[in-house]
Amino acid sequence: MFEVGARDPYTFYLLDGELELQAAESSPMRMSAGDENARRALAQLQPRRYTAVALTPVSVFRIERAVLEHILADEQVLEGATTKMDVRELEDDEEDDESDWMSRLLSSELFTRLPHENIQRFFTELIPLEAKKDDIVVEQGTQGDFLYIVAEGQCVVVRRAPGHRQQTQLAILTEGDTFGEDSMISNSPRNASVRMASDGMLMRLPKLAFEELVSKPTLKAVPWSEASKLANDGALWVDVRFADEHQADGLEGSINAPLNALRQ
Repeated sequence: MFEVGARDPYTFYLLDGELELQAAESSPMRMSAGDENARRALAQLQPRRYTAVALTPVSVFRIERAVLEHILADEQVLEGATTKMDVRELEDDEEDDESDWMSRLLSSELFTRLPHENIQRFFTELIPLEAKKDDIVVEQGTQGDFLYIVAEGQCVVVRRAPGHRQQTQLAILTEGDTFGEDSMISNSPRNASVRMASDGMLMRLPKLAFEELVSKPTLKAVPWSEASKLANDGALWVDVRFADEHQADGLEGSINAPLNALRQ
């Protein structure tokens, strides 16, 4: 249907059949019409980050992206943001449930700094994931491959310090909270685990989409030489890792303010 690296003016929705999204950097994602993850637009970052391969005869709805964006711009359903297109009709109560986590997310500091077009694409790239109580969503020590958003239910963040068997509970995450970005930003293994505290629904944004839509427009890398000069002129180093990591190899004179504390 489309290939990695290609550029085209279309947004695709899967209406019938099965296909697979393939990328060298991640495991293939299989999609069937009617499934939860097929209700949103197929991976649409440009240039294409995935190759879409039909596994059976398929039917798709294809619309020019510019036309779709014009339609969405005229359908304001949340302050400061456009609606998200699904291949279905939502009942009133279902729409209210969905907008709770979306409203909270859209009101966060992060979304005030994203370009308007990135916000729309952010939501169309999300992949739903049903999770049961006690499921381990992410595990400490593994590589990050998704940003997660809690759409329904609650999660608990736990961490096992080096040399300790017991896990320490760090935070409870509820609807609209996000996790998983730390590992992708730092390109390092996850430093905590996240477990479902109840049955729920999570929304996942793949790493490639996160880097394109979130990291690039909001994060600025500072070379060591420039950062050192700033520090010599009075700026302070802030280490956002956990206390044991800071104690092990933190910069001399740096302040330790773990991300989980900053979020509160």
